[in-house]
Amino acid sequence: MSKTTFLAALAAGLVAASAAHAADATYDENANWLAGFGATTQHLTDAGEMSETAVGSLNNAVENAQDPDALNQGPYQLHQWPWNGDPDREPCGREALVPIAAEGCYAGRTQRVSFDNGAGLTLDGTVFHPDSDTLRDAEGRVPGVVISDGFQGNQKMYWWAAQGLAEAGYLVMTYDVSGQGHSQGSATGDAAAELHEAVDYFIGAERDWADELQAGNVGMAGHSMGAGAVQSVGNANRPEINAIVAWSDLGPGYTGDAPIQGQGADYDNWIFPPVPSEDGPDSEAKLDGFDAVRGRGVDVQEVVIESASHLAWSHVDGAWTSTWSEEVAAFYTLAWFDRYLGDDFPREGVSATERLVSNYEAREAPGHGLSRKYLSAYSIGADLCRDQRDREGC
Repeated sequence: MSKTTFLAALAAGLVAASAAHAADATYDENANWLAGFGATTQHLTDAGEMSETAVGSLNNAVENAQDPDALNQGPYQLHQWPWNGDPDREPCGREALVPIAAEGCYAGRTQRVSFDNGAGLTLDGTVFHPDSDTLRDAEGRVPGVVISDGFQGNQKMYWWAAQGLAEAGYLVMTYDVSGQGHSQGSATGDAAAELHEAVDYFIGAERDWADELQAGNVGMAGHSMGAGAVQSVGNANRPEINAIVAWSDLGPGYTGDAPIQGQGADYDNWIFPPVPSEDGPDSEAKLDGFDAVRGRGVDVQEVVIESASHLAWSHVDGAWTSTWSEEVAAFYTLAWFDRYLGDDFPREGVSATERLVSNYEAREAPGHGLSRKYLSAYSIGADLCRDQRDREGC
């Protein structure tokens, strides 16, 4: 999803979020499954996409070769997949073998950082400063979000979320787990332990962004291995963590008190191509974690993205997932943080809560968004809905 489309989804597109849809009695598993290859088709047939992939891959390869610690790194480092990341999300002005067009880069303020993982290894990170004053309090501070990457991944794969949140007014940090990306280590480290260290570093009073951050009002997001890490850290009930988003996926083992949103996919079978199944329509198979958290009285939501795969949240050009995956993920991620970190902050006149409980349709693909195969659900305050898309019984 392009930067322009992301911004559109956060602005004018918010008012288009529909409150209800008639139940879909024409669910077609084959059509749903084939849509899971939509992004692959787009990336491999669109001339602009292919050109951007080539430029991004070349620049990543050069960056990899210039890493001074390259000879000591393991198999999941140095951007193991050189085409990881969206070229449109590269910061403007960064040195590159092939310059990235001025209109196709991220113009917000970024800062490359590094910190210790608690075991003597240095982790590589990036801070995205807020590109909007909308969330600043009376002291000029904004909420913060820390993003943990997935296994065999790197932070560039999640810059779509980091930059979107920064554009919406948050201070955001991404980083690579040890043994991945450009962090030190020859094997993937303990993601949960390193997330604790990342949060400590992020909220530290000695940071040069300390005057910009509401250090007691922080959220976490993570994908796959990172989703497990945010739930593990959430179980520790750190007082500064007020909201969590787990991209693939929320499990019944989450016992923390911070409100948590899980995001799932119709075909979440790790990184393999989508595989058809007999589930659906409206299966409850993705609601085990939701029900466990709801049973403890904690605000929770499970968002299942239509025709999406495990790669819905990690931008890898040519990967199989639906073309609307990233847009839908961004919409509900922002709404969750706006509610629990931003005091139900409204955008375009629509409150965060209203957006969370809506049946959002992708601007790039009207009629598509929440899964028809699996139920999405929310339990927010006294409001419970186990069929968010069709609104039955809500």
